[in-house]
Amino acid sequence: MTSLSATAQADVNEVTLMMSLRSDTDYADIPDYAQATITREEVDKWKKLAETVAELGAHCIQLYDYRCTFWDEVYGDDEGDSTVESDDRQDLGFLVITADSFGWRGYFKHSNIDWATSMKKFEDALV
Repeated sequence: MTSLSATAQADVNEVTLMMSLRSDTDYADIPDYAQATITREEVDKWKKLAETVAELGAHCIQLYDYRCTFWDEVYGDDEGDSTVESDDRQDLGFLVITADSFGWRGYFKHSNIDWATSMKKFEDALV
């Protein structure tokens, strides 16, 4: 699940992304989603880095980035399903930029459990 909630109506300059999480660690109990707020200025900068990735034929560029917070889905409470902020924190976080998309990955604090978000296409970033 990747959803967007825009903070500006007509000309979207900032959005908050809620992206599904995955882990390659066996039997990892990780939060359901990561949330990150991005701006148009940042996305424009990332697009330039993506051009470099494509020109070099590289897989990706990774930058240190700790903006993600983690969220859990709560099912079946009296008020219906909802998401609540998780207690999990990151120890190491990276913004991952490929030739056509971006996302985040890292490790949870005080563990060797990795996490990665779903990737977001640049053309869909600030929709």
